[in-house]
Amino acid sequence: RGGSDARYVPSGQLVYAVSDTLLAIAFDARRLEVNGGPLPVVEGLMRASGAGTGSSAAANYSVSEDGALVYVAGDVVRLPGTLVWVDRSGKAEPLSDRQAPYAMPRVSPDGARVAVRMQSPDGNDDIWVVDAERGTHTRLTSDPETDTVPLWRPDGKRLVFSSGRTGANALMWMAADGSGAPEELTKATTNQGATSWLPDGTTLVYYDVGRTY
Repeated sequence: RGGSDARYVPSGQLVYAVSDTLLAIAFDARRLEVNGGPLPVVEGLMRASGAGTGSSAAANYSVSEDGALVYVAGDVVRLPGTLVWVDRSGKAEPLSDRQAPYAMPRVSPDGARVAVRMQSPDGNDDIWVVDAERGTHTRLTSDPETDTVPLWRPDGKRLVFSSGRTGANALMWMAADGSGAPEELTKATTNQGATSWLPDGTTLVYYDVGRTY
């Protein structure tokens, strides 16, 4: 209860945030059932402004396929001006020299691209894809309503995102190369956001304000 931004990790747990604490609970991916109770992983986790109030449920963390956790400690996220790679020693290398209001970066499964929410020149909040090697930016969506919370499918061929074009932020997806139109995945009366896939790409974990599915 009260958890958000849940992600499935291959070792067999759902990891999620409650307030500024990251928790993990055993999860049976075949039966779609949790087992036992949650255990705290880390405290002092940075959350998005308004986390837990319905405006956002983002928690600043990620878990690699081999179980390594990376997270940001602190209070409220402040948007950076440049996208950068950061290695384990803390050295930062810019992906491009473009300054922009980037938010919610998600690295593609092959590490070659980064999907972000970014304000477009016409003022829309859209999904963009940044080529990690060349530093080029490709606009993926162009609706007047906000498109946000991008998430790659495990095969890297499609992106799920939240869109306000049907009212509340429901889930939509489209081809990651920009071909074809966005397709509706869910109906929503409250804001939704995708957080992770099961490894085979058939089951999606998402939040609906204070609930997780």
